[in-house]
Amino acid sequence: MIVEFNEQGKFRPSLYKVLLFIHIAESIKSGKLNVKHSYRYKAIQDYLISDEEWANNREALLKQADIADFLHIDQVLSNYKAKLSDLYDSINRRYQKGLNPYLSVDAEGKISIKTPAQPEKETKYISDLLSQQGLVPILQVLKDVNNSTQMTSCFDHHINKNVRKRPTDETIFVVLLVLAVILVFQRWGKYLPVLIQTL
Repeated sequence: MIVEFNEQGKFRPSLYKVLLFIHIAESIKSGKLNVKHSYRYKAIQDYLISDEEWANNREALLKQADIADFLHIDQVLSNYKAKLSDLYDSINRRYQKGLNPYLSVDAEGKISIKTPAQPEKETKYISDLLSQQGLVPILQVLKDVNNSTQMTSCFDHHINKNVRKRPTDETIFVVLLVLAVILVFQRWGKYLPVLIQTL
């Protein structure tokens, strides 16, 4: 029960200030309330490319993201539509000729697909294994971001006197990953024993 008045019967504004701040904090965290001059809590539209910049630099932005093929989207969609139609025709023809052992249709017209077992590939690096599963290694994400933004050029040693040479991009990526791991363990480390016991 919240008491709105103090012992003298006067209204307690401090109580409502605290409740207001709690509500504001919850709204900011959930995204209901945005902070204009914050990087972390801006409105989602503020993180996106503006309509004006998109209209003026569309081709350059697509090239920078390595998706310049999508500049003429109608042509791309038309090509994909034709390829998809050809694939459907090919699959249906193979099924009708009895050449597709992985596809079957029961009496009710329900389609069943059996996926053949794939041979396991020997991989030397974990990134190859991840890419086979459709996953992108974090190092590749960092390289792609760096190619687009040149973010590693922003990292300078705080003492420039005795620094012989600038660290490589890979060294900066490793430092960033180590810092991320440290932050994760600082924040979530207390839950590790519970997770280990659960597993």
